[in-house]
Amino acid sequence: MNLGTLPASYGRDSSSIASLLWANTNYSASLLDLASKKSRFPEHWGQPPRMQTMDYRTLPGGYGMGSSTLAGWIQANLDKDAASLLDLASLKSRFPEHWGQPPMMQTRDLRTLPGGYGKGSSTLARWIQANLDKDTSAKILMI
Repeated sequence: MNLGTLPASYGRDSSSIASLLWANTNYSASLLDLASKKSRFPEHWGQPPRMQTMDYRTLPGGYGMGSSTLAGWIQANLDKDAASLLDLASLKSRFPEHWGQPPMMQTRDLRTLPGGYGKGSSTLARWIQANLDKDTSAKILMI
C-alpha cells in the first residue's frame, strides 16, 4: 500500500484517501478563517494559554465553559482589569472640584456635553450646564 500524508496532521493513510482529502480540503483557507476570527476575550488580554488541562468547568466572568487553566487565566485578567479600574477611580475628576461628584443615576442616551466635556447622558449634560451657569453667575457677581 502506498501511504500519503493526511491534512491537518492527521497522520498517514492510503495515498488515494490522502489525495481525496487534500483535494476536498481548502486547508490554507480554513487556517486563514481561524486566524481572522475575533477572540471572545478582550483584546488587551492577549491570547489565551495554548496548553490547557483536560478538565471542564464553568469559567469566570460569564465566558462559558473551559479548562481550569483557562479559568485561571481569565480570573487573573479580570483581577488586573479591576485593579486598573480602581486606579482610574482614584484619578481626579474631569470636572472642576467645586462642582462635586456628577450624578450617579443617569439616563442611557448619548449626546454631546456642554463645555467641551465630550459625550455623555442628557442627565450629565443638564448637571454640567447647571454648574456652568452657576460659575457664570458667580463671576458676574464678583465683578
